Amino acid sequence: MDSKSFQTPIHYTMAFIGGFLGAYSILNYSDLFAAAQTANMIGIITTLIGGNIRDFLLRAIALLVYASAIALSVIIPKYTNIRMRRATLLIEAITVTAVSFFPKEMNRFAATYPLFFILALQWCVFGGAKGYNCSCIFSTNNLKQTVLAMTQYLCTKDAAQAEKAKFFGTTLVCFHAGAAVSYAAYILFGLHASLLCLLPIFVCFSLVVLSENIIWTSSSKKTSSKPSSLRTVKA
Repeated sequence: MDSKSFQTPIHYTMAFIGGFLGAYSILNYSDLFAAAQTANMIGIITTLIGGNIRDFLLRAIALLVYASAIALSVIIPKYTNIRMRRATLLIEAITVTAVSFFPKEMNRFAATYPLFFILALQWCVFGGAKGYNCSCIFSTNNLKQTVLAMTQYLCTKDAAQAEKAKFFGTTLVCFHAGAAVSYAAYILFGLHASLLCLLPIFVCFSLVVLSENIIWTSSSKKTSSKPSSLRTVKA
């Protein structure tokens, strides 16, 4: 088993987590979807024009939080040796634990800032698998790619398109399975439902560690098997 064999299950697990946290934010914070910024940026414009400065500022901060996570996904690996996949999952575990203890009366935007941050970071760090650029935090493009690939397959019988449709379609299933579990947890536990997300986070962290250890072991073996470059000097 090589490291590549872990990439697809890691991706599907992250899609499950993305669906879980996306649904969690919608259910607990008045339909506020923390995984994306389209609706929020429209809200920034409408609140600014409408003169609702308080909501404008809350929305603008949410945008800055989201954008900062995207920027950090570039800056941290560029200037440090931090393993981003491990770090993201650890931050995710801290986040889902923290938000479960936020008071119910807390402003919905302020309460969702940690989710805006971690979902944006997750999106950038876990960008897909099998050579596909595939989001694990929202579904619109994944639906598009599934339909396009399936249609292409039906028209051309190209096996590569069938494989692509299967990959994106499975991502959709995993994402919405996470959303379904999140809804059931919300009914039972309310805000504390986020703690259940610790389980798939732990599973994914374990897969990441195994994958990276295989890469390290393989690299070490290749290094040790190289012939010595030293030349013997004749007297």
